[in-house]
Order: sequence, then structure tokens, then C-alpha cells
Amino acid sequence: MKKFFIVFFTIISCDVIYCQKTVSDSLKFYEHKPTLGYLEREVRYEFPNTILSVGTAKSYIRALAYQNEIKYSLGININNANTLNNTVFLSYEELVEIIKAINVINMKSNSDLSKNYDYVDNRHVLSSDVIVGCLVDNQILNWYFNYLDNLVFKLYFTSFDQALKFFQRAKDKIDVLTSR
Repeated sequence: MKKFFIVFFTIISCDVIYCQKTVSDSLKFYEHKPTLGYLEREVRYEFPNTILSVGTAKSYIRALAYQNEIKYSLGININNANTLNNTVFLSYEELVEIIKAINVINMKSNSDLSKNYDYVDNRHVLSSDVIVGCLVDNQILNWYFNYLDNLVFKLYFTSFDQALKFFQRAKDKIDVLTSR
């Protein structure tokens, strides 16, 4: 029984020593963090409201500056009967992927129209749980943008052109801002 306690306490003391070393190493990471806070600046470039199939969408480019780095994103705020005030932010990389996906989905959806399906849902899911897609329902194309497969935050576009222009306009604005 004594041997058991000796082994037990030896293991625990080694574990404590190891943990202390890990904690002290991780604290070094925070030595360079400002102790009095930091300056962050947000600038917005707003677009005109977009009239959707259901409700309206307010969108803008957000430039968020922290120290010497500026990050740009598209902010989308929708107002319809199902939502109070929901906003989603998309990075530049997500915008590029969405634009590519819209073009590919458009080709597939147009070919699905000729096949007389009752219902087809072509969609592209990003790793950030953003979904862009097109429903072919009784020979009618319905474009949508969805976040986290959530019915509350869903944009229904009136056409392919409206969906493409919505995201392309934001990408183009970020391109202009980053080329300064």
C-alpha cells in the first residue's frame, strides 16, 4: 500500500511540474499584448438596399483596422417578417468562392430546367456553413443564400443576375479599396 502511495504521489508531482512548465511557456505569448487595451477602427461603405423576393437586404463593406492590418468583409443585414435584426459577415475569400459557385450552379440549374424535374436543389456549402444555391421548383428558378442552414437568415434573390451582382459588387468594392 505504501508503494502505491509513493508511485501515486510521484506521478502527480511529475504531472504538476509538467503543467507548470506548459503554463509558463503559454504565458510568454501574452507578454507582448498591450496591457492598456488597443485601438480598433471600423469603417463602412454602404450599398443601396436590395429588394429581395422576401424582404430587403442592407449590405455594406466593413473595413476593420487593428494595429497595421485591415480586414475587409461584406456585412449583410436582412429585414423581413421572420427576422428582427440579423447580420452576417463574409470574408473576401468567401465572396470569391460564392461568385464561382453561383456561375457553376447557374449552368447546372439551366440544364435541370430542360429535364422537367418537379424539384431540384443545387447548392454549394462553404466550410463556414454558408450556403448559396438555386431551387428548380416546377420549372421556376429560385436563388437563395443561407447561413448555418437557418431559415431565419435566408436571402431569396429574384434572379441569377441579382444574386451574382449582389456578391460581385461587394468583391469589386473590396478590390478597389485594397488597390489604394
